[in-house]
Amino acid sequence: MTAWTSEHVALIRSQLERVTASPAFVNAGRMAMLLRYLVDADLNGAARRLDQTNIAIDVFQRDKHFDPAVDSIVRVEMGRLRNKLREFYTTTGASDPIVFALPKGTYRPTVDIRLDPRSEPPSASPRQELRFCATRDGTTIAYATSGSGYPLVKAANWLSHLEYDFQSPVCGHWWSG
Repeated sequence: MTAWTSEHVALIRSQLERVTASPAFVNAGRMAMLLRYLVDADLNGAARRLDQTNIAIDVFQRDKHFDPAVDSIVRVEMGRLRNKLREFYTTTGASDPIVFALPKGTYRPTVDIRLDPRSEPPSASPRQELRFCATRDGTTIAYATSGSGYPLVKAANWLSHLEYDFQSPVCGHWWSG
């Protein structure tokens, strides 16, 4: 469990309200309820309790005989919630200071509090920021931005990785100056 300060908890709760009131979530009742449940459990120290059965009973009104092998509602809704969060953070919430994510294989959300850029020490090299956009057919494309000035586009080769290419001795010099 992360030890959040009262200031962090207030910011996280405010972001939770912003996300669930956004256009991406306004008509997604069950997903908004699920996100609230997961974030509240994490903030209240109950993240260890997060499993398919407890989520199904507490959020989706299943009874105590819920069997995840028969009813896949939790897995399905977690996948839909991941997609909704990705949609929110690639559109409305692209510059938000607090980011919620749901890593695959766990029911515990991650909460990333981005630092205010004014409080960071100046850096000699630009920082890379990973972003995502969605195509009309639902494909998610990752891209990275750094620095300022005219855009430089590097086409992917047979072996490429946004984060590693930025630090690579082979092509890292393109981004540093």
